[in-house]
Amino acid sequence: MTTTFNSLRIRAYRIWFIGMTTSNLGMWIQRIAQDWLVLTVLTDNDATAVAITMSLHFLPPVVLLPLTAIVADRFDRKKTLVVTQGVQALLAVALSVLTLTGTIELWMVFVLSGALGVAAAFDQPVRQTFVSELIPVLYIGNAVALNQTSFNAGRLIGPGIGGLLVAAVGPGWAFVVNAFAFAGTLIALTMIMPSARDIPLRSASAASIREAFRYINGTATLLLIFVMMFFVSLFGLNSAIFIVTMTRIEFELDASYLGYFTSGMAVGALIGALFAARRGQPRLRHVVIAAGCLGVTFLAAAIAPGIWTFGMSLALLGTAIMTTTASANGFIQIHTPPELRGRVMASYLAVLSVAAAIGALIAGPLIDAFGPRWATAIGGTGGLIAATSALVWLVSVRSYRLSWNRNRRWRIRFAPEPEAGF
Repeated sequence: MTTTFNSLRIRAYRIWFIGMTTSNLGMWIQRIAQDWLVLTVLTDNDATAVAITMSLHFLPPVVLLPLTAIVADRFDRKKTLVVTQGVQALLAVALSVLTLTGTIELWMVFVLSGALGVAAAFDQPVRQTFVSELIPVLYIGNAVALNQTSFNAGRLIGPGIGGLLVAAVGPGWAFVVNAFAFAGTLIALTMIMPSARDIPLRSASAASIREAFRYINGTATLLLIFVMMFFVSLFGLNSAIFIVTMTRIEFELDASYLGYFTSGMAVGALIGALFAARRGQPRLRHVVIAAGCLGVTFLAAAIAPGIWTFGMSLALLGTAIMTTTASANGFIQIHTPPELRGRVMASYLAVLSVAAAIGALIAGPLIDAFGPRWATAIGGTGGLIAATSALVWLVSVRSYRLSWNRNRRWRIRFAPEPEAGF
């Protein structure tokens, strides 16, 4: 087995990976179906309604940060995941019943999206840090990247299935599939016995998130990553709203094409995740370069003249988004002590969520006012701002400079003097 799949050598992580992939598949089926339900069944191509649905899902991790951070570091992560995954399954059942019986209304989708956001707010930081209980610290970077591979395996297959299900039998059955998909994670959790290798210290200090804030603020590179990912997430995590509106409004296509486009983006994301897994330990430069590429590929998607060029630009966008997020996630976990990792990751996910919620509320009205192309072009500014801010910091604080040396393999080098790792 190559270094790309090192973490899969460990039985507990292998079981978790399989269960998580099943759950991710169902989640992407539901996400596509829900966006289409709101845009075409419950409204008349109202992008703002889709944006509100998305923002209601993203806001709970911000509002509940003090609680989710405590839970991530203080309580048994395996038991917590059983509860959060079970609640999300029940919410999928509720959404499917309401849709299939024809009683679903827009406000109900808003409520269920908010409730799902609450469950996910507790689930995500625990799920991210649970990996550290299954594998050695040396494999964390690889495991984080493989987690993203699992996420994008679902993202690759799920939208295509979701689009076909919506086109054939309606969105209600897509929600039913997601409800059953949660069984994969729940079964995996019953089979896993976590190692005592990196289980958090459940002391009284775990009750304070201020300790995590002090650590982030006192670690310059972590703080820079947080700032960068705020701008990346502002629009990068809302790519779904750009894709669904470009499909429906700009190209006037049906739900099956939405599935194809999203799967095309997932192909690129899967490639990015595999590259990140093979690379191993992420470094700051990986995040900076990927964020810049993310901004450029957003612009390419905005000006794509036809469905084929749009699909290809989405594949490149998927690679850029996944490389950025996988590198940032792995960097943070590797550079955070185990006893703080849950709280730091909860803080990180809250930053992503608040940025995504703000971005969704900006993107919806922009699409309604100027069309999806202009909104997608504006979406590219997040990645460009992130990369630019990092470069400014490196030049002004770390004294990075461009240099030329014909004796090196790479003659042009961007590094501090004296030369150090980047």
